[in-house]
Amino acid sequence: PKPISKEDVVGTYEYKRDTDTFRMVILDNFVLDHYVNHQKPSIANWSIVGNDIHIAHLIVNVSVYRINPDKSITFIAGIKDGKRTDYSKEHQSTFIKIK
Repeated sequence: PKPISKEDVVGTYEYKRDTDTFRMVILDNFVLDHYVNHQKPSIANWSIVGNDIHIAHLIVNVSVYRINPDKSITFIAGIKDGKRTDYSKEHQSTFIKIK
């Protein structure tokens, strides 16, 4: 697959589970605002590593996302203490690009 660029990633994404709405606003400056049910955001940093999007929430935790052909992104793995754990399909979450 062709390498992904910052322009491929920047945007607003949403995922709905039950009555909860999760929104990520991925900004051009490698900062991400993460909202749950439209509450004040938590802030994280993001980067492109190979063809994955890495979102660093805390010093030791990184969420790994894959960008999909329809421009959505899927939460596929986590990295803790340098160890990556890939998630099975049923434990993955796909965020739809809305902006």
